[in-house]
Amino acid sequence: MKTERKKRDKKHLKGRILRSISLILICSMILSTLIGYLYFNQVVRKQRIEEEKNRLMQVGSQIAFQAEDNRRFAQSILVDEQLQYLLEENVKGNEFRRQNQYDKVTKRLVFYKLDYVA
Repeated sequence: MKTERKKRDKKHLKGRILRSISLILICSMILSTLIGYLYFNQVVRKQRIEEEKNRLMQVGSQIAFQAEDNRRFAQSILVDEQLQYLLEENVKGNEFRRQNQYDKVTKRLVFYKLDYVA
């Protein structure tokens, strides 16, 4: 009877030890996984923010370049006397003259467009 009791006590002791070790392992795995997840989540978030900042800087530079290009284009149009004359000329009643004036203005603007594309 004593030997049976000792065997049973040994089994209970082994079970308690195994349960304690299992509980400690599970808790440490959960804790390390949680810490790893939070760390990498923070790293990925910072990386995304940096990428977005870089993208916004590129878009801002492109917009600034386009605005400067538009400003130079508008200045060129303002300085062009022939274009200003065509725009100020009032053509009423005669559809042919109005279409001719429109074509001249269009050709002149295309000249500027080609000048800025090159």
